[in-house]
Amino acid sequence: MWRLVEHGRHDDDPAFYFTEFSAPEGCLIDDRAAWKIANPALACRDPFLSEDGLEAVRKTIREAVFRQLRLGQWVAGVESWLPWEHGTPAASSEECIPASA
Repeated sequence: MWRLVEHGRHDDDPAFYFTEFSAPEGCLIDDRAAWKIANPALACRDPFLSEDGLEAVRKTIREAVFRQLRLGQWVAGVESWLPWEHGTPAASSEECIPASA
């Protein structure tokens, strides 16, 4: 899929139609205005997607997966088992888990 997105972003192939909907970079995952930017179906008269549905999904999946699947953002770490906030280095050695001998 990423190769198709890159191809479409180059906009140099008249035979390839590409439209991308994504929330603004760095938006909060509970920003409902960003949800509407990334999900034009929310604005339909008879939407098949609802804000309540997105809220339920947001609470049950990892942030990286929500960003990818519901905000249209290409992120790294979708398959990682640690949440994003745990990916930052420890502030001191006391916070590190000692290696086993």
